[in-house]
Amino acid sequence: MLGSLFKKFEDVVEFGAHELHLSSNVSPLYILLMFLHPFRRIIIASATTGMILAGFELAKLWAVSYLVDAVAYSKGVHLPAGTLLTFGIIIASYALLDPVIWLVHYMLRMQSLTSQTRASAQWQSHKAATRHDLAYFNTTHAGQIAGRIGQIAGSVQAGAELLAGRFPVGFIRFVGSVILVSYLAPLFLLPVIIWIVLNGMFAIWLVPHFNVQTQKVAETASMVNGSITEYFSNIRAIKTSFAYAIENAYVLTAIRKQNFNNLEINRLTTFTGLAIRILNTGLVAVVLALGIHGLNAQTVSVGEFVAGVTLASGMATDAGWFVAIWEGLTQTLGVIKDAQGVIDPHPKIVDKNVVPGRFQTPPLIEFSDVSFSYDDRMPVLNRVNLEIRPGEKIGIVGPSGAGKSTMIDLLLRLYDVSSGAIKIDGTNVKSVSLARLRNTFGVVSQGDALFHRSITENISFGVESFTAEEIVNAADMADAAQFINDLKSGGCTSGYDVVVGERGAKLSGGQQQRILLARAFLQKRPILILDEATSALDSNSESLVQQAIAAYSTGTTVIAVAHRLATIKDFDRIVVLNGGTVVGMGNHQDLITNNSLYKRLWEKQ
Repeated sequence: MLGSLFKKFEDVVEFGAHELHLSSNVSPLYILLMFLHPFRRIIIASATTGMILAGFELAKLWAVSYLVDAVAYSKGVHLPAGTLLTFGIIIASYALLDPVIWLVHYMLRMQSLTSQTRASAQWQSHKAATRHDLAYFNTTHAGQIAGRIGQIAGSVQAGAELLAGRFPVGFIRFVGSVILVSYLAPLFLLPVIIWIVLNGMFAIWLVPHFNVQTQKVAETASMVNGSITEYFSNIRAIKTSFAYAIENAYVLTAIRKQNFNNLEINRLTTFTGLAIRILNTGLVAVVLALGIHGLNAQTVSVGEFVAGVTLASGMATDAGWFVAIWEGLTQTLGVIKDAQGVIDPHPKIVDKNVVPGRFQTPPLIEFSDVSFSYDDRMPVLNRVNLEIRPGEKIGIVGPSGAGKSTMIDLLLRLYDVSSGAIKIDGTNVKSVSLARLRNTFGVVSQGDALFHRSITENISFGVESFTAEEIVNAADMADAAQFINDLKSGGCTSGYDVVVGERGAKLSGGQQQRILLARAFLQKRPILILDEATSALDSNSESLVQQAIAAYSTGTTVIAVAHRLATIKDFDRIVVLNGGTVVGMGNHQDLITNNSLYKRLWEKQ
């Protein structure tokens, strides 16, 4: 029964349906509220039940004060029948309702909020971060992005806890305590008010100092996460170069900075604890002194004395509430502000004025006076004109930095052209939806890496439905079937079930490229792009793969970027780039005869 109750509270909100979309120039508080918007009703319910529980605690103090006075000033305790009935109803109601309300309150906080808000924030942040343009990921460390997403998730979780529990419960305790003190023991009201004012002033002074240190801790934590991620992402290079000392020193420097900032914030925490302790001790001491004086002067009853001391002690115990609430809110907002750039993308590559329709298979591709530069200063491509006819095999060659891969990136619309236009079947790629555009291409790039998943999962990446036979056929076309069948891993795992390791670390470069080629063959898209896709293959494998490409590409357009010209010498046309400009075009024999740059490139093979 309890298990089904847990499930009901855990399933109140399905966080997978949440998605964060922010307007320009929004505040961190607005972002926090947007993260928590799907949980608003749960937060209100949790806060309400928490305040009811806090009210119960205050009511108990009032009842104890009443009974103490009744005992202290009566020779025998003879309460009127009506009073006894009232207390009996109150006690019975308390005994029945308190556990039920506590269970509802705790389940709302733990089952419906604590883990769910964190998961929701992680998912929403991840989805928001994916909308950045490729240029953002080229300049931002992946480990730092992951670290920021984790920090945001923790802050949103803390914000939910603050709004659903700590703030409303603490607020009722303090306000209720002040009201009870003023009603039961007015003599203690002045020191309580002075204590509250001093705590508030201390919180206002402390929080800005705390926020500065918190931001430093967040920044250095992101640095540490990024440096450790980078270290293990490049562990092969570190081991082969035996660069442990240099790279470990780099990581240690980041950890030392983080530790220094942690020590600084710990100093501030210790000072805070001491200051709160002094204020609390002062409040309890003053209340005790006034209470004893009042008892001696008979201006305070025993019940009022007990209530006043109990309330003061309780307030002192919860004294950190002032600082914790203020500090928690500002720290949460500070982390969100610091990481706002990750979750508030402003992509330039978006669907806009999309023209509906379908491409012919395969479509016509046109580069019309295309120019491009990454920084608006040095052009990478300059007035490139090229028409790729349906089903044609086109090779793109040239020295390093000529703009070959940039042409592919522009065709895939990973970047937008600076001037000119790229058209597919006469439609500017800017007017084609990104999903429709990129689903037209199967891409194999030298820079692509495998996922830390099985061979089957890597080959089937981007394909929604497939059969085991299709996976094997694609691997066979890519000359990968034999080595896949020979693979073995720990336990009983072998063949297509073997996990390839981080970025395919368990496979050779040639094996990785063949898996990527098998993926492209399985996708069966009308345009196949090969960007140095066979550079790591030996001569025999490259020959087999070239035969497979020739057989596969019947009715498919093939665009291949290559430094090894033998890969594309039999293509229909070869485009020669130099300095971002087309300096030659034709078949292999024409270019050998008429293009000096191509001839030099060929002779260097």
